[in-house]
Amino acid sequence: MKTIIPWLSILLCLVALPSMALPVDHKITAVTVYRDRALVTRSAPVSLTPGVQSIVFDRLPVALDENSVRARGSSVASFKILGIEVKRQYQDKSTNLEVTKLDLDLRKIDDQDRTVADERNDLEQKRNLLNDMRNRIVNDAPKTSLSTNMISTASLKGLFDFYGSEYTRITDRLRVLEWQSRELAEQRDKLNRQINLLQRPADPDTRTVVVTVESKEAASGTIDISYIMHGASWQPQYDAHASVTDGKVELAYYGVVRQTTGESWDDVAIALSTARPSSGARLPDLGSWQIDLYDPSVPRPMPMAPAAFSGGRAMDMKKTSRFQSQLANAQQASAGAMNASVDTLGAPAPAGGLIEEKAKDAEDEVAQVADTGPAALFTVPGKVTIPSDGQPHRNTIAIQNLTGDWEYEVTPKLAQSAFLKVKVNNSSASPLLPGEVNAFLENDYVGKSWIGLVPPHSSFDLFLGTDDGIKITRTAGVDKEEQAGVISKTKVLKRSYTIEIENYKKSDQTFLIHDQIPISKKEDLKVVVNKMSLEPKKRDDNTGELTWEMKLKPQEKQKIEVEFQVECDPKKEVVGL
Repeated sequence: MKTIIPWLSILLCLVALPSMALPVDHKITAVTVYRDRALVTRSAPVSLTPGVQSIVFDRLPVALDENSVRARGSSVASFKILGIEVKRQYQDKSTNLEVTKLDLDLRKIDDQDRTVADERNDLEQKRNLLNDMRNRIVNDAPKTSLSTNMISTASLKGLFDFYGSEYTRITDRLRVLEWQSRELAEQRDKLNRQINLLQRPADPDTRTVVVTVESKEAASGTIDISYIMHGASWQPQYDAHASVTDGKVELAYYGVVRQTTGESWDDVAIALSTARPSSGARLPDLGSWQIDLYDPSVPRPMPMAPAAFSGGRAMDMKKTSRFQSQLANAQQASAGAMNASVDTLGAPAPAGGLIEEKAKDAEDEVAQVADTGPAALFTVPGKVTIPSDGQPHRNTIAIQNLTGDWEYEVTPKLAQSAFLKVKVNNSSASPLLPGEVNAFLENDYVGKSWIGLVPPHSSFDLFLGTDDGIKITRTAGVDKEEQAGVISKTKVLKRSYTIEIENYKKSDQTFLIHDQIPISKKEDLKVVVNKMSLEPKKRDDNTGELTWEMKLKPQEKQKIEVEFQVECDPKKEVVGL
């Protein structure tokens, strides 16, 4: 009985050992793209046998984040995933017989080139020696007369004949060698090009993931592994098609995916989570206009020039603080969605409902949105192929038909153009992330704009470029310095400007006009408004911004005149005015 127990123990151990690990046939089935990475899911059909066995996913990219690898599976039989092991496979360098032959030819050319270079160097030294001999004869001949000189005239003639013929021979040979050197360089270049075409780089190192599972019975199933890959991103992009005739705007929401992971995503399910916000164009915003008294002890800052206006239909302008705030919000949302998805490490979350019902005349299928916590996860309909080429691949997320209030906004101090704006509402159940807008007015492309982060069911301003049917002019007026007071003198700096708006459209138009007056933070520096021909609707005491609202009929013109003065001690210099 004692002799049977060791053999029984050995038999039980052999049964418990995993079966031979063989690679399975796997492929990418789903990808969730984040703003700076992607979660890749690979699936493999497996036939499970009773006991412990290893499922091998081989030839995986070496750049995958090994700490992010997860596994899960499904089968009609109950089984457990016991562990995951990530290995690195080192590949041997490949050889090519044709490349080897070309390398030998290249070495022969290099040897010939060195031989030519050595002969050229030797001939150059001989030519220098001939020149040195000639110079000595020419310089020493006048010092002695021919009667005392042992060299006769005939000998001198023979020497110069020798010099001439030898110098010509050397020069001719150097020309031949120079031609041979060029020929060898061309042959070398040709061989290098052939080698580059034929030379196949060595197979890159890869990773292998071994999933150890234990099954109670034989069954068929599926094992999925997922891992993080960098080199992938997506950003939102919008097309806004506006119609002045019916006052409607069709807003198409796209996700533009780029990836250089080294893997080709062929016919896979794509989900987009969060975004990398991109800047765009919209009406320039006025910053704070402050004036101060000059202090020689403080370095004087260089004045900031206003943003130049290109004269096109739209211009890329934005307020930095506002955009940074929206960027921070989007990044927070991105981090939340990223953590939620990486923890689950499954395929894209199941879709909720359509973001927006598809426009009748549109053929694009819109994405579905799932609530994953802080941010939305957009599931692109159908299967998508995205190669690892770094090129943009656009996928439709949603299409909304919007209506709103139309008006023009003007900031003549920065751009003497009228920006068409429509205030619309995000009627979808998901946010509109910060991104670039391609603006179309009727059938014309008017340029690029941008929108910030727009929560669900919130209104936002959609800028549609400039309109040449509105004429805007801003003219500087008074610019003089005076002194006031009899006993106590005061320096008075007077300034003025005039804004003129003309409506050449065929219908009434509403305008919001922005400009400003300087503000002072010091008691001994005062700003006094002398004239304002039209009372502003809003006045910001922190930035000095003035906002007027007016409505003009066709062919109607209106002016806004502003005059102000700055008062200070005559010994002080005002800066920032």
